[in-house]
Amino acid sequence: MKLDWIIPAAGQGRRMGGSVNKLLLIVGGRSIFYHTLSNIAKLGTAGRLLVLCREEEQSLLEQEVKGVDWGDLELVWLRGGKERSDSVRNGLDYLLKNPQASVVLTHDGARPFLTSRLVAELVAGLEQFEVTVPAMPVSETTRRQLVGKTEVVDREQLYLIQTPQAFKAKSIEQVFFSPESLEAPLTDEASFFEAANLSVGLVPGEIKNIKLTRPDDLRLAEIYLKNFMVDP
Repeated sequence: MKLDWIIPAAGQGRRMGGSVNKLLLIVGGRSIFYHTLSNIAKLGTAGRLLVLCREEEQSLLEQEVKGVDWGDLELVWLRGGKERSDSVRNGLDYLLKNPQASVVLTHDGARPFLTSRLVAELVAGLEQFEVTVPAMPVSETTRRQLVGKTEVVDREQLYLIQTPQAFKAKSIEQVFFSPESLEAPLTDEASFFEAANLSVGLVPGEIKNIKLTRPDDLRLAEIYLKNFMVDP
């Protein structure tokens, strides 16, 4: 089975506190961007890897992954947008006009510890659901802030959602390019399937599938690289 990947890589990572694209920050001697894309390449799947980036950063990103063995993956560089949602929609528009693989996965460029197990379970879940997402159950006491007070929220059915999010390419036009969806912000792809009354399946996420968002996340990523084998 061929897989088409959409990797938004045009952000600046304001919560990381820097003025440069956080995907160019170094972890374990290589950039976050390198770790994420090289792990996808190690999966050994065929298809296309769409990277949505700013035009002025494309050459820098290309240098970061120079020498990676892409196998049967075709690397495609596209223009990213101002927000993540704009980049993802640009990638979906490309796939709509250039169909190839039957399954699409959207994945955060700042999640470098992707595993083959997770991808396999997401793809397998599409036999039953229209879109599948990795989910981690909330394990800590959760409170909601109200005016002048807080209250405990029942965490029994609460989950933290990760990427990749997987769906069938044949759904792109109906789900993402209907008049209603074009007016909505594209923050979580699965939400669009819910809005279209299509089924969403949750598969077990992974603790180490973290999104590198803040400076402390970089230190945690260093620990993962040094002490844990990252199963591609």
